[in-house]
Amino acid sequence: MLQPPLSRQYSAPGLVGGNGNIRVGDQAKYDDWYYGRKGALMPSMAAKIACQGIDEAEGRGKMMSGGKVGCGCCCWVYYSNNELLTKDGTWLIPHITLGHELIHAWHYLNGAAERDDRSEEHMTVGIKGFGDMPFTENKLRAEAGLPVRTKYFADD
Repeated sequence: MLQPPLSRQYSAPGLVGGNGNIRVGDQAKYDDWYYGRKGALMPSMAAKIACQGIDEAEGRGKMMSGGKVGCGCCCWVYYSNNELLTKDGTWLIPHITLGHELIHAWHYLNGAAERDDRSEEHMTVGIKGFGDMPFTENKLRAEAGLPVRTKYFADD
């Protein structure tokens, strides 16, 4: 299903409804977002990847043990152009978010996704020894003149 882009206001925390009937359902949450008092993820997911046929034993989608590339698997990228406000008060940029998920898809399509999910995120961002990968979120950020990301997980 395709829909027109939503502005930040129409995807803000505290709003409820849909199909043209969007209204404020939680005034406190909406006001905190609107006036910038609290940074928190919006209640929707900006992007996600889904893969069909991942089988680590057979090397489908993920790298085989020993670092050998496995065969690829089918992927779908689910994406919304909603901007997300992080806990530190910065906005996630939609085209960088999309690029991040497309890089994951490229890994899975080529059987090159890391077996460990943390390592997969580090490889996608281009941190923790993965800065020389051909496609990384940090390379997209550099091309856009944005600061590079130095961590993915809070404990990185």
